[in-house]
Amino acid sequence: MTEKGNKSIKPIQAQSEPLGSLRHSLTGFGILENAYRLNDAWRKDSLELILKRSAETVSSITAGLRNLGVDQERVFALLEKIRVSWNEPNEKQSLLTPDEIHRNGPAWSDASAVIFTPEDAPGMLEIIRREISQSKRVWVASAFYSPGVINLLLSGFIRFTQNGGDLRVLTSTMGNFNRPDYLVHLRDTVPSIKVKVYHPHDLPFDKTPPPFHPKAWLFQRRDGKGALLIGSSNFTEAGFLKNLEWNYFSAHEVNIPFGDTSPFETALSEFTRYWDRESVEISEEFLSAYRERWHEPDAGRADSFDPPGNWSKPSIAPRPIVQFPVSVRPEAVPNPAQKEALFNLSRMRGQGIRKAAVIAATGVGKTHLAAFDYKESGLENVLFIAHRENILLKGRETFRSVLNDDLFGEFLGAGQEVRNGSGAVFAMIQTLSRQENLDRFSPEHFDYLVVDEFHRGMAPTYLKAIAYFKPRFMLCLTATPERMDGRDVLRLCDYNVAYEVRLLDAVDKGWLCPFQYFAVYDETDYRQIAWRGTHYDDEQLTKALSNDTRTAIVAANLRKYLPSNGKTKALAFCSSVYHAHYTAERLTLDHGIDALALSGNNSGDERSAALDRLTDENDRLQVICTVNIFNEGVDIPNLSHVLLLRPTQSFTVFLQQLGRGLRNAPSKEYLVVIDFVGNFKKAHVAPLALSGYTSVQEFMTDGAVSFKTNGSFVTLPRGCYLDPDLEAKRIWDREIRTILT
Repeated sequence: MTEKGNKSIKPIQAQSEPLGSLRHSLTGFGILENAYRLNDAWRKDSLELILKRSAETVSSITAGLRNLGVDQERVFALLEKIRVSWNEPNEKQSLLTPDEIHRNGPAWSDASAVIFTPEDAPGMLEIIRREISQSKRVWVASAFYSPGVINLLLSGFIRFTQNGGDLRVLTSTMGNFNRPDYLVHLRDTVPSIKVKVYHPHDLPFDKTPPPFHPKAWLFQRRDGKGALLIGSSNFTEAGFLKNLEWNYFSAHEVNIPFGDTSPFETALSEFTRYWDRESVEISEEFLSAYRERWHEPDAGRADSFDPPGNWSKPSIAPRPIVQFPVSVRPEAVPNPAQKEALFNLSRMRGQGIRKAAVIAATGVGKTHLAAFDYKESGLENVLFIAHRENILLKGRETFRSVLNDDLFGEFLGAGQEVRNGSGAVFAMIQTLSRQENLDRFSPEHFDYLVVDEFHRGMAPTYLKAIAYFKPRFMLCLTATPERMDGRDVLRLCDYNVAYEVRLLDAVDKGWLCPFQYFAVYDETDYRQIAWRGTHYDDEQLTKALSNDTRTAIVAANLRKYLPSNGKTKALAFCSSVYHAHYTAERLTLDHGIDALALSGNNSGDERSAALDRLTDENDRLQVICTVNIFNEGVDIPNLSHVLLLRPTQSFTVFLQQLGRGLRNAPSKEYLVVIDFVGNFKKAHVAPLALSGYTSVQEFMTDGAVSFKTNGSFVTLPRGCYLDPDLEAKRIWDREIRTILT
C-alpha cells in the first residue's frame, strides 16, 4: 500500500528483533499479566489471593531484573528515595483551577474503561475535560464534527489554549458532513487552536479526497505520559450523545512499550503522519473550493455509518413530505401526557368533582388537552377565557382541529362581539369581565369553562368572571401556578390537581427539547442600582445594562455557541423597551448580527411578521430583543437560542422564558440558553429552577440537606448540559449559602 490513502495497520512490535530483546519483551508481558491478576485479586478483596498474586508478580519482576543483571539491593535503595519524594509537595500547576475541572455528572476514575454512549455520554465528556485539564498537548482526529458537542467543550478548549496548551484538530470533508462555516467557526473561536482537514497534498482542492474516518483523542499529560480515547464516536452530538457507540479510554497500558513503541506512541505517530503530510490548513483558497463542491447533507442521515457509493453525490433520498388536501384535516390524537390527564379528569368528573387544574409545561399541549377533554365530556356550551388575543385565536384553532369543525367558536374581544346565547365563546378576560358582557349570558349558560394561564386567576377580572359563571365543569390550565405575590391560586379549583408535569420533567421524558445552558459572568455591579423592594429601579437598570461592552459579550457568545441546524434564531429577554432597542441596534450596526426589538408597543401583525422573518432560514434576521411579551402564549418551535439579558427575580418568569425555546421541531437537537449571571439579588432563582424547585421554600424543605452534604444543587434532565463560568458558579454558590444561613 502507498502512504497516501488507506494503509495497513502498523504492527505494534517490530517485525524482527534480537533474541535478547525478545526475551525482555516476553518478560514484560509476564509482568503485565501478573499485575492484571493482582489487580483482579484486589478487586475481589481476597487477602490469600492478593498475597499469591503479589508473590507471582514479584517473581516476574525479579526474573526480569536478573536478565538485565540488576541486583535487588539497587531496587530497594531506589524505592526508599521514592518514598521520601512522595512526601514532597507537587510543584506542577494545573491549567485550570480545581473548581473548574469537574462540574456535573458522575466522577469517572483514571482507570481504563469501556464507554457506552449514550448512557455514558456525561462520563465521556468528563474524561475529556479532565484530561484536557491535566495535559499540555491534545490531538483530536474525527471525520465529522458538529456544534452539539463542540459547544459543550468550547470553554475548556479556550482555557486550555489560553494557558499555553497545544490543541490540534484533524477532520475531513467526507460526505459533505462538515459545513464550511463549522470549519471556520472552530478555527476562529478557540485562540491558538490548529485545525486541519484531511486532503492529500497532491490532490486539487476541488476534488473529493479519499474517505477519512478515524475517531480518536490523544492527550499528553504534563508528566509526559499519554492517554488515549478511541472508538466509534465522531466528534458530533450524535456520536457523543445519541448513537449507540463503543469507546475505550486508557492512560495506563497504552504507555507500555510492546516492542519498540507503546500503543500511544504508535497512534501519535500515525496522527502526525496525516497531520504533516496529508492534511491542509483551512485557507480561503481551500474554503472557496470546498464551498463549490459542498452541498447540504441529506435529511435524516446519521453520522454513525458510512453511506455507500461516491461521497460526492447524495446517497439517501430526501424524506417525502406528506401533504393533505385542503379539505381534509388529519385526526388529532392525544399524546401520552394528554392521555394520562384525560383519564384523571374523566375519573374526577365521575366522582362529582366540578373543578380541576392541570399543571403542565409549555409545549406539552394544554390547549389540545382542553379540547380533547371537552369533546370526551359530552358537555355542550364552552367558554374559553385568556388575557391575550393570540392565545385565544390559537385556542379556537385548536378546538376546531380536534372537533374537526372549521366554524366552531366565536371570538369576544379586540372590538369583536358575540351573539347573546352563543354556544362556544373564546373571550378576552378584559372584555368579558365588563358587566354588560357578563349579562349577555346566564351564570349557568356554559357547561364547560376553560381558564387558560390560570396563574393569573387572582386578578380582579378573572375573579369576577369565575365568581359569576356556574359551569358543570371548570378546567384551569397553567405551567406555573406559583405567584410572586404568594397568593394561592389553586384554591380557586379547590386544590384538585388532575395532572402535573413540570418543565424539566417534560424535557426528561423527551416531550420537550433538551438544552445547553451557558451561564456567562455579568460584570455589571448591581449593588450600585437602587432596589425598590421587589425589583431594581427601572431607569437605573436600563442605563447599567445598555452599554457597548455588554452587547459585545452578547454578540461574542452568540457566535460562540452555534445551533444544531441552520441559522441562529434567538429570542433575547431585555429589561426595558429602551434596553431592547439599544441591544438590537448595537448587535446590527456594530457586530453584523441582524436584530430587531419588539414590545407591547408593537401590533400583533408586527410581531407575527417578525417571528416569520426569524424562522425563515433565508432571512438575515437572527435575534428578536423583547420585553414584557413572549413570556407566554406564543409558540416558536424553531427557536435555537434564548438569551437572558436581565436579572430574573421570579421562578415563574424564569421558567416561562426558558420554556419559550423548548418546543421540539424537525432537525432541532437542542436549545442554546445564554444567561448573564451577576451579583444581582435573587441570583439563586436560576440554579434552583434548573433543579426543579419552584420556590426557595421548596428548596429549603427538599434540597437544603443535599446541598449542605455535597455542595450540589443542580440536577438536570437527561440530554441537558450546564456550563457556568467560574465566577457565575461562585455567585450561585454564594447565593445558595446565603439562603441556608
